[in-house]
Amino acid sequence: MIDAQRLADIRERLAGRRDDDEIGKILDDALDMLEELERLNDPHDPPTVMLESPYAGDVDANEDYARRCLLDSLRRGEAPLAGHLLYTQVLKDTNPTERELGLRADMAWLRRSRGIVLYTDNNVSSGMALAIKLAKSIGLPITKRKLGGYDAN
Repeated sequence: MIDAQRLADIRERLAGRRDDDEIGKILDDALDMLEELERLNDPHDPPTVMLESPYAGDVDANEDYARRCLLDSLRRGEAPLAGHLLYTQVLKDTNPTERELGLRADMAWLRRSRGIVLYTDNNVSSGMALAIKLAKSIGLPITKRKLGGYDAN
């Protein structure tokens, strides 16, 4: 999230440092980019989160569980993305090349989210473990949840 006060401070500091025309143009471009980012960051939007839950194994039960997790996240006021539900609509999770493609796309979205939410009623899968590792490496908040009373086995 963009800190409006910090952005204002940066603008003020940069405004006094336009010693050279080229530096001025670069700073103008940077300020334009920051303003565009500020417009995209609507404080009224729900926080974007990557939702992680098991997929492989009992796929039907895990898809049902993931849909229930999505609903839980939405009801908490979040804007979740569950790449394992989305990408498996067009990619085969059992095909290693396609699974890797889906995981890479999922990780790209994870880097752009405000956090990761792990639903762990049953287990932490290898895909979830990968998401946890990436989230930790970039300092994303990780929230663990259980729906309670759910067992896909």
